[in-house]
Amino acid sequence: MAEPSPKQQALRAVELLPDDATLEDAMERLYLLEKVAGGG
Repeated sequence: MAEPSPKQQALRAVELLPDDATLEDAMERLYLLEKVAGGG
């Protein structure tokens, strides 16, 4: 099975946030995802 694309990973990370999450919560989640993936 192919690894999900960065777009798919980002969408999934945001989908997993609770309904009351803020935009800042989403940004932090995406930042962490980038760091874990070795993007910086």
